[in-house]
Amino acid sequence: MRSTKSSRTVADREQLKLAFAAFNTASEQLSDVYQGLQLQVERLTYELSLANGELHRQSAAKDALSRKLSLLLNALPGGVIALDPDDCIDQVNPAALLLLGGPLEGLSWHKIVHERLLPTIIANEWLVTHNAADSSQRRICIESSPEDSVGRRILLIHDITDAYALQEQVRRNQRLATMGEMASNLVHQLRTPLSTALLYAAHLGNEALTSEERQRFAAKYKSA
Repeated sequence: MRSTKSSRTVADREQLKLAFAAFNTASEQLSDVYQGLQLQVERLTYELSLANGELHRQSAAKDALSRKLSLLLNALPGGVIALDPDDCIDQVNPAALLLLGGPLEGLSWHKIVHERLLPTIIANEWLVTHNAADSSQRRICIESSPEDSVGRRILLIHDITDAYALQEQVRRNQRLATMGEMASNLVHQLRTPLSTALLYAAHLGNEALTSEERQRFAAKYKSA
């Protein structure tokens, strides 16, 4: 009995040793897996930090570029209007507001053209018929950029009121100069035969002329 009991105790101890050995092996494997996962987490955290830093730099660069473009847009002397694919006004600078009056953002460009602009006989040139900021009628030139891939486009608006008035003054001066030249030529054409006739008439009044000379001057006077 004692021998059998002792054999069982030895067997139990061996099984317990095997169980502990298996547990230790599994623990070591789990520890290795955990360390591997920890390294992967650290690597991914580092890569994520780099990616976030790059995104932050890109975002900061885009913000800086946007501010520069806004400053440039506001400083432009000509009007600039950005249209969305539906031809609604998406963005506008102060110069465009000054020329066309406000508000403009969110409105249909076709509605603005219909209500505030009057076409002229010259392509792309319009008269501003509604502008609360300027009681005088302004003449503007509107140029459109080609549409981009999604249908957006940019309108450039130039105030050509003074330039057009100067051109009209030049054309008026040219017409006056032409009329003056025509009048001068006409006076010259009238003056030449008249001077000749007066000269012959003066000779006819000369008492020292013979009858033959008087007849000759009289004939020339009639033909003058």
